[in-house]
Amino acid sequence: MGRQSHHNQAQDASPPSPDPFACFVRFLAESPTQCSSDWIAAAGLMHHYCTVAYRTISANTEAQNALQLDVPREGLHHPFLLHQILAFSGLHLAFQQHDHRQMYLLQASQHQGHAITGLREALAGTITSNNCHAIYATSTFIILGAFAILPCYEERSNFVCTIDTILEIFTLIKGMGLIVSSTAEDLRGGPLRGIFNQTKDPRGRAPMQDLLFHISTLKSLFERTDMLDHQERVCMEAATSALCDCLSEGYSSDGVLVTEKLRAIMRWPLFLPDGFLGYVRRRHPAAIAILLHYSVMLHSAERNFWFLNGWAAALVKASDGLLAETPWAAITQWAIDTVAYGVQSKV
Repeated sequence: MGRQSHHNQAQDASPPSPDPFACFVRFLAESPTQCSSDWIAAAGLMHHYCTVAYRTISANTEAQNALQLDVPREGLHHPFLLHQILAFSGLHLAFQQHDHRQMYLLQASQHQGHAITGLREALAGTITSNNCHAIYATSTFIILGAFAILPCYEERSNFVCTIDTILEIFTLIKGMGLIVSSTAEDLRGGPLRGIFNQTKDPRGRAPMQDLLFHISTLKSLFERTDMLDHQERVCMEAATSALCDCLSEGYSSDGVLVTEKLRAIMRWPLFLPDGFLGYVRRRHPAAIAILLHYSVMLHSAERNFWFLNGWAAALVKASDGLLAETPWAAITQWAIDTVAYGVQSKV
């Protein structure tokens, strides 16, 4: 009995798991608790998604067909997916139409809140071959939507700290990745299988050789420097290796994220070692140096993917001064210049 009691106390004392949807807290805070009853507005959002917004995710024809037809059809059986589609569409309209930005942000926020509530309920139950397709699609759109919030705001100071916000998105990606990986086989044979085609996206190009070179150089510095203790060194080397691997592996069957750069951006957080997010949160200079190299990927991809617009510059600005008088300042200057002054990487 004594051991059992001690075990229960230890469990009670363990820290709670981070909320995977924390990146939406500021966005949802401005939303009324009740969803709009204006079905005409909802129909307008769905029309925009089915005619315009779906094409902003992938240029691949088969994937576009699935995004335009199969995903909304699946949403008719799972309202949380339908709400997530409408939220993504609202964000895209807010990004496009500055004169009506606040109206579309409000609509997107309302639907986003309902999508998260519905997804939480679905995840609290059993993930089956019937609902895994809607959960996968919703997870994908939630991640894209999390990035999309920043470029939709004129006053980006609404995001108190861009670095902490992207850490929240990384936590979201890691959580959603665990869900999707457990049902991968069902997904490839299900109603959304068109998303998993293996045809190369016309917008996908070879990995950025300059970025690979500079990340490898940074990793070599981690191996040689005496400025890191053993635990820090292992973590930083693992994070840089994961970034190199994500850039190098080329396109695969991840369909909706088939463009190499976008795929690398979304996949890197899945392979980050335990503790890395904590180092970034504490502004460890070596971790910030790695994050600045990640921002080069964001910078390169934002020309094709509106929901990434402004992230790279915001991260560089938020990192200003954090590496001053550290061994990492000189080696990160290339990344800062690439983002801040539009220096183009070789591809």
